[in-house]
Amino acid sequence: MSTVKVLAAVKDDNKGYKPDEKSRTAWDLATHIATSDVWFLDGIVNGKFAQGGDTPTFNSVNEVVEFYKKAYPAKIAEIRRNKDVHGSRPCQTAVASPGRVGT
Repeated sequence: MSTVKVLAAVKDDNKGYKPDEKSRTAWDLATHIATSDVWFLDGIVNGKFAQGGDTPTFNSVNEVVEFYKKAYPAKIAEIRRNKDVHGSRPCQTAVASPGRVGT
């Protein structure tokens, strides 16, 4: 997975790197990418994109990578198993009006 390569490119000894003072750190971006991808898939599974919830905490880049390698394929598999997810039901979002999943 390309995302795993990007996440793994962040090194523990350089997590605080920012190309600009206004930028997020490499660590912030890596954890955001890993958890956001899984959050979006979870929203598809549940038919709603809820704010908040349990956000995992990480202590190392390896933990972020391992989380993503496990959680992302699991959510994809859950979507593939759940026939109701494939565009046939409304999906509530926290920021927009209901739409159809997959459309």
